Amino acid sequence: MRLAFYRGPGDWITRTIRVLTRGPYSHVEIVFSDGVRFSASGRMPAGVRFDHERHGEGWDYLSIPATPEQERIARTFAAVLEGSAFKWRGLYRFIAPWLGDGPNSDWYCSELALWMLQRCFGMFEGVPLKISPNALYRLAANV
Repeated sequence: MRLAFYRGPGDWITRTIRVLTRGPYSHVEIVFSDGVRFSASGRMPAGVRFDHERHGEGWDYLSIPATPEQERIARTFAAVLEGSAFKWRGLYRFIAPWLGDGPNSDWYCSELALWMLQRCFGMFEGVPLKISPNALYRLAANV
């Protein structure tokens, strides 16, 4: 399994995220060993979803040490979360930190990825879920 971090050209939102979170990444996804991607995205249709398309250019990858059993558990959790709403207020919090977080059942990309890493792989326990793609990259790159 891998984490995929987006550093491609993007739009004004992705560029703003990169500036405010001090790094080259604006999005992160979990990529299962069969290439299926899982993420929370504000792109239409917005929400938590699986994607069977391969990534194009503009992505960097970090391996996740996972046993087949851990990956099976992660895919089960992902299937339960599929269809959850995208956490727009969580995203906007990086731009306007005084905003509240929004509903707990909603997700943004790096929050979802960190939650999965904590619950399914026992990684980064105790790290707050309010994390940017760049902060998650820095955390995961040091494993």
